[in-house]
Amino acid sequence: MPDAGVDEMEEAAAGHDLFEAVARIQAAGIDPEVALRAETLRYRDRIRRTEELAGDGVSLGELADEERDRMWKQTRA
Repeated sequence: MPDAGVDEMEEAAAGHDLFEAVARIQAAGIDPEVALRAETLRYRDRIRRTEELAGDGVSLGELADEERDRMWKQTRA
């Protein structure tokens, strides 16, 4: 179902970019689904570590941009 707020040309270009990226990854002998799944898990874990730094009951959205960025950088593995 198309999103009325999305420019069709931009969406087509994004799809093309993704297709090319997958082709390059496969050409390097890497399974793109496995690579994406692993990166998604690392990203999730980094968000969780950032939330732990913020403390109980504190939403990352409530923090000032600078504070959130500082915590995000601290969790870089």
